[in-house]
Amino acid sequence: MASIPSLYPPPLPIPFYSSSSTFQIPCKPTKRSKPKNLNDHLPVEFRFLPPGTPVRVRSAAQFFNKDYLEKYEKALTRMKALPPDDPRSFIQQANIHCAYCDGGYKQVEFPKLDFKVHNSWLFFPFHRWYLYFYEKILGKLIDDPTFALRFWNWNNPDVAWWEKKGFTDPDWLETAFYFYDENKNRVRVTIKDSLDTKKLGGHGEILYSAGRDPVFYSHHANVDWIWNIWKTIPCGKRRDIKNRDWLETTFFFYDENKNLVRVKVKDSLDSKKMRYIYQDVDILWLKKKTKPKITRKAKKVTLLVKRPKKLRSKREKEEEEAVLVIDGIEFDGDTDVKFDVYITDEDVEEIGPKRTEFAGIFATLGHSHSNMNMDKKIKTSLTIGVTDLDAENDDSILVTLVPR
Repeated sequence: MASIPSLYPPPLPIPFYSSSSTFQIPCKPTKRSKPKNLNDHLPVEFRFLPPGTPVRVRSAAQFFNKDYLEKYEKALTRMKALPPDDPRSFIQQANIHCAYCDGGYKQVEFPKLDFKVHNSWLFFPFHRWYLYFYEKILGKLIDDPTFALRFWNWNNPDVAWWEKKGFTDPDWLETAFYFYDENKNRVRVTIKDSLDTKKLGGHGEILYSAGRDPVFYSHHANVDWIWNIWKTIPCGKRRDIKNRDWLETTFFFYDENKNLVRVKVKDSLDSKKMRYIYQDVDILWLKKKTKPKITRKAKKVTLLVKRPKKLRSKREKEEEEAVLVIDGIEFDGDTDVKFDVYITDEDVEEIGPKRTEFAGIFATLGHSHSNMNMDKKIKTSLTIGVTDLDAENDDSILVTLVPR
């Protein structure tokens, strides 16, 4: 998600182009042009729907039924049947992600700087607005104002944690991981010797093409749901940014009636005001206590990080997060990079996010047209882990990084 720290700019006006822009992408030259009739009218300001407007409920994807699937297919079919220059068409909706996230716009007064919402504080509000209009367009096309996307509940550890080996080794067979059955694990039989993740697809990890797959929107619906959850976790630290530069940043989207609408970050902070909510489902990772894998006596020091303060009071923990910062992470921009972060544990080969020692993940997707050397950092909270591992009295914390 927005894992890489980036610029904190002043309120950003989005370039309002009347001309098209053309640039190269890896698969073919693609013309990214504004939809037809852009110059026929000026954008209108966003207004919240009246309180009596039906509330759309986004349910978890695992609970979908045949009726919903037929409705979604009908809406997508109609969206894809719209003329390519209709701003509500599927290809134009997909191109929104390309334009905002992959160099389609330049920053006002800084023509050499791309306007990008990824890897910045605009990530969550932009994608919330993106899904908001996409969802309303689908509903309009089937005359159903209550139509809502399903969110892909991949943050549930029992349905989202996959063993990497099962997708890289054609001969691997493991019956103990979460999704095993005799048919799902016959990878060798179903796709022969072409078990190469780069050959199995890859467009979903590229910013310019990610929006071309409907599952992309369910994926981001889950990200949006997690943003809501994050705000409700008890403590004083989790609250919206108050910086005016962030709140007043604007975007442009077409609505279900082909009106060009100017929206602001500040109007996206409460999904209920936007007339949509999420289904109430179990959040296992929020309620369940993890169990330490090894005793503290068994630890072997490989890398010790000195703690600035130990034995913090309950009030101190509530008001200030203990954060581990790992900087100087250098890698090629066209390379996938992922590693797990563990604390107080040296035996991490068979460990996973269910263990208390698991502190976080650094993950970034390579872009074949990047050609950049990256230097990034990761921040991960240690407050809960240090307490649960009975490490509050330690002067230093053992940190282990495991490439995946």
